[in-house]
Amino acid sequence: MTTSHPFDVYTDRDEAVAAILSLDPTYEVPEYIPYPTPADIANIRWEKEVGGILWNGYQVNTSRESVAAIHRAALRGVSMEWKFINGWATLTSSQLQSLYTAVSEHVEACFARERELLEHGGGIYSGWPTTL
Repeated sequence: MTTSHPFDVYTDRDEAVAAILSLDPTYEVPEYIPYPTPADIANIRWEKEVGGILWNGYQVNTSRESVAAIHRAALRGVSMEWKFINGWATLTSSQLQSLYTAVSEHVEACFARERELLEHGGGIYSGWPTTL
């Protein structure tokens, strides 16, 4: 699920502040709202990358350690028990391949969004792949 933030829609600070205040009249407007740095964008990408995904009703941990374990399991080419965030399942070799593909595509999409923001700018709060 992607979310929207007023600064993703408005390029003018005053319009963005007005939009925020229309949603939350108690919002305290800071004097200066800095443009996100490459490090800020990388941090958001990291949070999205490791934020997990939903695959066939299972909540999948997408930490780098978990992605590596999924890759190793998919390479084995056998059925095995797999522990998800929300329970266990016996996965066939084909299902493990499908899981690895889904996780890989999620990670790739996170890096692609980071690159897009670094090269072209845009709203840093939207456009990211869906996470848990």
